[in-house]
Amino acid sequence: MEHHQTCTGEHHVRHRRERPDRPLHRHRRGRRGTKGPHGDHRCALPLRLGQDLKDKELLASAFAADAELDFRPAVAKWGAPLPLMTGRDTIVTTILGMFTGRVDTTHQVTNLRITIDGDTARLTALVEAQHLLTADPTQHALLKNPYDVELVRDRDRWVIRRLVIDNTWFVGDPTAIFG
Repeated sequence: MEHHQTCTGEHHVRHRRERPDRPLHRHRRGRRGTKGPHGDHRCALPLRLGQDLKDKELLASAFAADAELDFRPAVAKWGAPLPLMTGRDTIVTTILGMFTGRVDTTHQVTNLRITIDGDTARLTALVEAQHLLTADPTQHALLKNPYDVELVRDRDRWVIRRLVIDNTWFVGDPTAIFG
């Protein structure tokens, strides 16, 4: 098993703004830009960046077709009902449907730990998620969420097979954001 770090994603935001018509570049692992032992990987951040930019294609690129997103442990902290999301299309439609035109978001991903085992990997991270209602930015929720992610190799990139999001703490009113 090996441990790898992933990119911060900052340059992806700049790239998406400057060149919205072009796909995000790939990250090469190893020294001086050469391929590492596990091939060419894309970083694991399209999920949060796709949500923040309201970019359906970028968001979808983070998930396997049969992916699961389980936000139930987090929303249980403030008593909101949210079902398990199953399937890439359902996940993308649900996330963008909840936020586009209604909620502005920013996400910061830190403390990444990745363990690779063949064509599967496990990623854990701490994500700080800021949510502001577009119509009334005084209504907000700031969440600190541990992520537990199962990844699977899809040719030259890694995609999310299962994502479980818990919540350590929050400030503001998550029910105004999530219901």
